[in-house]
Amino acid sequence: MDIPRQRRPGLTLDMTPLIDCVFQLLIFFMLSSTFLTPALELELPEASARAADAPPEQVFLSITTKGELYLNQEPIAWDALETRLAGVLSASAHKVVTVRGDKEMQFDYFVRAFSAAQAAGATRIDVAHTPLP
Repeated sequence: MDIPRQRRPGLTLDMTPLIDCVFQLLIFFMLSSTFLTPALELELPEASARAADAPPEQVFLSITTKGELYLNQEPIAWDALETRLAGVLSASAHKVVTVRGDKEMQFDYFVRAFSAAQAAGATRIDVAHTPLP
């Protein structure tokens, strides 16, 4: 007597969702890679660079809401600001200081930084801001 055995259904993996994901990734990488290349391809001429043609060193004064002061991302005391700025500006040819302050800071901090920059010999003082949309 022959007893028929029940066959177990075969385990299969549906490849359709996997293929959809692969195609979506392929499209994403193809589109994002086109933004990496410049829109205008130019071959610029070569020139000898001199030290005088180097871009000017930027001097940033950053002020937090608590009145903490940073000169080019280094913490500095208010008492030493003028002397440190004078030293940095003496090495700079353009003598431009950019003041970055938190929008909630006291106006007194801005005025103190502005007058210290003028006393240190800054010829121009810029105020950094975020442009309106």
